[in-house]
Order: sequence, then C-alpha cells, then structure tokens
Amino acid sequence: MAAQGDFFVLVIATTLISMAAASTALLAACLISDAKKAIEAAPGLFVPQILFAGFFIKMEQLPSFMRWLQYICSLKWGMNILIINEFEDVSGGTTLLNANDINTDHGVIYVVVLLAIFIGFRLLAMVALSRKAKAFYN
Repeated sequence: MAAQGDFFVLVIATTLISMAAASTALLAACLISDAKKAIEAAPGLFVPQILFAGFFIKMEQLPSFMRWLQYICSLKWGMNILIINEFEDVSGGTTLLNANDINTDHGVIYVVVLLAIFIGFRLLAMVALSRKAKAFYN
C-alpha cells in the first residue's frame, strides 16, 4: 500500500517536527549547566511528547491540570498535519480524524503553531544563554 498524501506536505511536516524538537533540545541544553545532566533529562523531555500527542491516551483521560501541556508538544501538531495529509481522502479516514479530534480545516494553524514553538523555544534558549553569559562574565 502506497502513501496517499502529498509527498511535499510529508517533507514539510517532518522538517517542522524536527526543527521544533531541535529547539526544545536547545532550550533544555541552555537551561541545564552540565552535559551529563542534559543527557539524563532528555527522556523526561521527549517521552511526554508521545503522551501528550493524544494517540495512545486521549486528553480526556489525563488529569485536567496536565492537559495544557499538549499545546507545547510539537509532536501533537506535527502528527495532526501528517494524519490529515495521509487520511483525509481515504475511506474511513474521517473516522480516524474524528477519533483524534483533528480538524482538517486547521492544517495551516497546525503549521503556524509548529513554527511558533520553533521560534519561541529558540528565543527562550537565547535569553537563557545570554543570562548565563552575563552571570559568567560578571
């Protein structure tokens, strides 16, 4: 069975996911002072991406105080783009889209959110790094 979606959308979505994940890792690296501690913290940073993407556990099953974390998890937005691309025009695809609360009209919003996560986390990393540099040189 071949891919049903547009190849260029696939490439753009995976590029955006990787850019956002790199920004998340960069922010963590700028906040943590020791490389060993950063490596140890990496699973704690990326495993929740799977949890909050909403595919293994529905958001309704999570405690309400944790649900807001889904909005800063890049995997959720990237997977929404990929699922729309692959299953929008396939028979039974609307069932999958509805089951995962994915609105096909919001594809552009998903892209904008991924770009915002990329830029926002890069800016936060820059601020964290500049503060560390000021503290080091003063």
